[in-house]
Amino acid sequence: MSRKGVLERRVRQSYEKIPYPKPGRKTSRAISDSLVPLPWLEAFAGRTVSAPRILVAGCGTGAEAIFLGREFRAAEVLGIDFSQRSIRYARRALKQVENRPSVKFICGDLTDSKLMRQFANSFDLVWCHGVLSYVPKPVPVLRNLARCLKPDGLFYLGVNGPAHFSAHYRPATAAVGLDPGRMPSAAVRKTLLSFCDALTSEGLAKLSDDLLSSDLFAPFMNNLALSQWVGLACQAGLQFRGEYGAYRRVLRALGEITVRSEFRCSRAELHHLTRLLVPPVFNRILFTFAREPTIDWSANSLMTLRPRLTNLYAARQSGACLRLTSNSLKHLIEIEDTRWEAAFLRCCDGSRTARQILRQIPQRVSRKIFRQHLYLFYQAAVLGF
Repeated sequence: MSRKGVLERRVRQSYEKIPYPKPGRKTSRAISDSLVPLPWLEAFAGRTVSAPRILVAGCGTGAEAIFLGREFRAAEVLGIDFSQRSIRYARRALKQVENRPSVKFICGDLTDSKLMRQFANSFDLVWCHGVLSYVPKPVPVLRNLARCLKPDGLFYLGVNGPAHFSAHYRPATAAVGLDPGRMPSAAVRKTLLSFCDALTSEGLAKLSDDLLSSDLFAPFMNNLALSQWVGLACQAGLQFRGEYGAYRRVLRALGEITVRSEFRCSRAELHHLTRLLVPPVFNRILFTFAREPTIDWSANSLMTLRPRLTNLYAARQSGACLRLTSNSLKHLIEIEDTRWEAAFLRCCDGSRTARQILRQIPQRVSRKIFRQHLYLFYQAAVLGF
């Protein structure tokens, strides 16, 4: 058997030995905190998913697929995993759910092109969270999953980044005579983590053992930068639309209008820059088949665009302050000393050009100020074009 075949067999055996997430563990809160809000995916993709068919690729013991099924009652969810033991746990867990959602589980290998071809052009959303970091050859899997996507579908990929603790913890295990590719006993794992916690402030020993076993002792680990994951996905025909963690960091700079308005770059370019400056622990990436629209940020060209609200934020005028709030993101943006933005946003339905909207509102707005604010609204996913 080739080295690749041996490695893939060891990956499969590791998940048969320790299914993930641990069956019976209360995971709803952890899953809810780790997942990307659907409104953000819709806003950055420029489309709405009303009654989606969702493929959860690498569903493990089913907690994530069941959670998505309960969150989006109109959805049909299919979970696929190569671990027979995990699928048995997933089906058992589904039977115990009250008001059972429309979720189905099957055992299958994501690298099997023949199997995945059965689902070609079938899904509005392909969801692959915490899977490809542990796959030796991710490109064939990405190609198979891309085939499952409808032409206007969304592809969400959650993968480890270069700042993930495993990037420096795995090599360090060799210093105490452990093989980072082979699973030691639970007692040894906990002792090692407690030792690490004594030296750092990461608090790993307090986390569930199953959350850590694959990160520290899986047969294989990818801790790639955002640009590398994007490059692999491009080989599968997918286009990068945004990274959730970078987006949240970009929002913190929303008040720096003068500096940020001069970037005049796409969301994708801005997110790449953000993740070069601040390497992520975990990448939460959105892909589609369509590229992000190319926008000419000159004032004259912006006047011809037809802006529309993405519904990620609700806009409300409060005195001299414009408040943009997002329940799904639990985020609030406040823009002070505004006299025209609220009136402008109320008219952004996609049917009128920016020039037509500006003629309808009572305040006069200079082209420079308009360009600065429209750029910020677009980058924050308040507006789409």
